Amino acid sequence: MRQLIQAQLDLILPSVYGYCLVSIGSLADDFTFEKAPVVNVHRFNADFRNDAWIDCTQLPLASDDVDAIFLPFQLEQCGKPHSLLREAYRALRPGGKLILVAFNPVSSWGVHKLFKRFDHNKLWQLPFYRTGRLMDWLDLLDFKITVSHNLYNPWSIGSKIKQKDYSSSSQYSALGALTVMVAEKRISPLTPSKPWKKLKTIHPAGIESLQRNSQQKSGS
Repeated sequence: MRQLIQAQLDLILPSVYGYCLVSIGSLADDFTFEKAPVVNVHRFNADFRNDAWIDCTQLPLASDDVDAIFLPFQLEQCGKPHSLLREAYRALRPGGKLILVAFNPVSSWGVHKLFKRFDHNKLWQLPFYRTGRLMDWLDLLDFKITVSHNLYNPWSIGSKIKQKDYSSSSQYSALGALTVMVAEKRISPLTPSKPWKKLKTIHPAGIESLQRNSQQKSGS
């Protein structure tokens, strides 16, 4: 699965450019980002190379500043996924990319989860969110979804995995256990200026009254 995700990243990262890419979560250091033309890569809450421990609902990032944010299985592990997405939107610059990897409930793993609800394995205790639900959340935040597909169908991947071709079309499946999504923060259009209001015409009679009033005040 890690190799499948890395292959997808290698296809996505060349379109990420700028100064800073942020990877968040315990798997933040499990993937490489060399194909992204960015200056800095920061890893938060990672198990190995970790730059900082943070609260995912209050990202210590300036607004409109980050070029890309990678969230591998963070919506499932964050108690407030809406807050995490909202913070990611705030931190991304206009045109910045949000890269999501999540578990697909409409898959063999989703079915397996139904029978493992009382298992002590942490994986089966996590919530799985439907792709349509994720799209609704992102659309509500004004993200533009550019990539959305599912990967890793254990029922058909057995013979193909030996080919080491993790980016081929044989790995894509509507019933794949993994959902990969890329969403761009929309660039807000310039605020149109208000039309100039026409000045009211001052009639000569009005000017004369103003002059008389000013003369009376100066005389008094």
